Amino acid sequence: MKTSEHFALDEWLSYYPDDLTYDQVIAILRDPENSYSNEDISVWEQVEDCELGQVADFIENTKKHFENVTS
Repeated sequence: MKTSEHFALDEWLSYYPDDLTYDQVIAILRDPENSYSNEDISVWEQVEDCELGQVADFIENTKKHFENVTS
């Protein structure tokens, strides 16, 4: 995983499995059936009332911003 991907995931998630890629985490968050349990991927308390798709948007925007300011 790239530094920007780790940073973005860590900004919005309190836990996600180490063996998943960034794209897999985003896909799981966007999955309308949300087949993963809360124990597999946990969002930070500040965004726990948001829809998971919205949290995925936050993560992607954070990643893009990180890449812009560090390039």
